Amino acid sequence: MLSIEPNIVFYLFGMPIPDFVLVIWGVMAAIILFVFFATRKLQAVPGGAQNVAEMMMEFFDNLVIDMMGKEAGEKFMPLIATIGIFTLALNLSGILPFVNAPTSRLETTMALGLMVFVVVHGYSIKRKGLGAYLKGYIDPYPFMLPINLVGEFGKLLSHSFRLYGNMFGGVVMTFVFFQLVPWVVPGVLNVWFGAFVGVIQSLVFTMLAVAYIQVMAE
Repeated sequence: MLSIEPNIVFYLFGMPIPDFVLVIWGVMAAIILFVFFATRKLQAVPGGAQNVAEMMMEFFDNLVIDMMGKEAGEKFMPLIATIGIFTLALNLSGILPFVNAPTSRLETTMALGLMVFVVVHGYSIKRKGLGAYLKGYIDPYPFMLPINLVGEFGKLLSHSFRLYGNMFGGVVMTFVFFQLVPWVVPGVLNVWFGAFVGVIQSLVFTMLAVAYIQVMAE
């Protein structure tokens, strides 16, 4: 039966492994297999999996370079493409019967948001230098330090909660309708939130990651 709460499937070295973690592992395995088959026999005229892979790479390449410029875009395109494809696959996994998208769990979106947060600030330190990076928190006046710190932490929360809130909302609506009208309506909602909303939210999350990196690099 469809459930909002995660179920513990087994324990690994004493650590509980919930069902949404298994879904994440399954998505990772599926992406690795797709990449393997897409690159196993590269052809000058791509077809099948290679064609799909090249279309995705071209999309992310254009997106990142248009937003960040050629130099930074080429540097961050692999990371942004990974984030985009991974979040999209996680969102789409919610279409499967009795599977809640892992992005409907705050643990998942916070981990993704924290990764972007670390990359953003690490790149800013590398580009500006530690002194200039720290000085940015007291500009234009030293008393702005707490406000600037809260603002940066707020970006992490906003980035994470935006994806989580939209995907969790879909799970709740599907769960409620499942109790009222089993199977038919929940199935339609599942496809809606898993496909259309999932694609949109993955794109929004990815574009925000690009924007954060761009702003901190300036």
